[in-house]
Amino acid sequence: MNKVLTILVLNAVILMGAIPVWAQLNLSQPVKVSSQTREISQGLSSGDASLNAGLNAFARGHYSEAEKSFQQTLNLNPENQRARLELGRVYFAQKRYADADRMFAEVLNSNPPPKVRDNVLRVKSQIADQQRRVTEGTAEKRPSGFSLKLRLGAFYDTNINFGPQNKDIAIAPLELGGLSFNTLTVSDSAEPDAAVGLTLGLSLSQLFELNAEGWSVFSEASVNRTLLEDHSELEILVAGLTLGPRFKNQTSIRGLNFTYNYVTVGDDALLGQYAAKPYFLKSIGQRAMLLANAKAELREYDEIEQRDSTNLEGVLGFRKAVSDKGSWMGVQAGLYKEDAEAGIYSNDGFFAALDAQLVLSDTVKAMPRIGYRSEKYEEREIIAPEKREDDVWEAAISFIKQWNEKTQIRLQYYHQLNESTFDLYEFDQGRLSLDIIREI
Repeated sequence: MNKVLTILVLNAVILMGAIPVWAQLNLSQPVKVSSQTREISQGLSSGDASLNAGLNAFARGHYSEAEKSFQQTLNLNPENQRARLELGRVYFAQKRYADADRMFAEVLNSNPPPKVRDNVLRVKSQIADQQRRVTEGTAEKRPSGFSLKLRLGAFYDTNINFGPQNKDIAIAPLELGGLSFNTLTVSDSAEPDAAVGLTLGLSLSQLFELNAEGWSVFSEASVNRTLLEDHSELEILVAGLTLGPRFKNQTSIRGLNFTYNYVTVGDDALLGQYAAKPYFLKSIGQRAMLLANAKAELREYDEIEQRDSTNLEGVLGFRKAVSDKGSWMGVQAGLYKEDAEAGIYSNDGFFAALDAQLVLSDTVKAMPRIGYRSEKYEEREIIAPEKREDDVWEAAISFIKQWNEKTQIRLQYYHQLNESTFDLYEFDQGRLSLDIIREI
């Protein structure tokens, strides 16, 4: 039964995507401070405590607090052009373009250094263009935050049932009728079997902005389903819900997602997954990013209570930009622990991965990834020769084509090699998939 559950859970993971949590945030490059608003202050000196307090608040994305500090500085010293310039930056960040334009105009009248003057003029030109388009009725509408995506794909799997590599499985000595057995032979139906299938998906998400300080709430509902030609008993359906707050400023993003997934296999329910997933991303300079996320998850299986478990996971990652076009390289590593009702399912270990994004053209990018995972189980299964330890090797490469503004084509090859002290769990599997994702 442990083997069957492993097959079903791994299939569900592949259906949801073999991508680490922090990569699913869809951040193609480090968070950057806007160069247009940052550079306009270069060449002007800072001043008193209230000005410095405003600068710190602005860096954290606390725009209302920054506005009050800069106003206080100007009340004490109306000739402090640095405070006036920073106040204009606050207004610009809040999309209060008329107020920003007024602040920048006053700065220009004070005859600032040439570099500051050029940058202010560039931003004022953008403000004027925005105001002109508003007057003409051609300004871009602020997005509602809703996103509806359809996914249609096809795949070929070399080992849909995760059949073991060896037909003869070494086991602990087994006495039956005075005879001793040290091996079991895998039946033909349990040997590796290739399959062709379809993937269908639908997701509806919304990012609701709570205020101009950077707080928002993310929500998503999704359904993904596989259809198999000859293995309907292994078809997977995953229905998921996600809800959580997020805070974003000019140098970081942090949030906490609460998720629920309901997984079925064939016509039967498999399990429910309840999880809390905090995450944090911090830019380091202009070309690097530090990433951290964690997960606390409860898994409740529909029929086998001893398989119910709690799962804890922590991940640290680092990304470094390698070009100005959006290419980057990254590394991540983490620890995990699964504590199940039955010791044969409890395990812990570590994992590590290298990944990258390579921008090949304006519309095409490649995303390679290699990873390793070590799994050590708490108790020996009855027929296993020893306590189970697995070494899991993964490699994937995705080519993503942005066909137009709303359509994306994704070609991916994913390969997994599982080496185990228990031959029953040694398998080799590859999956080639092609997906079309359309935003409506």
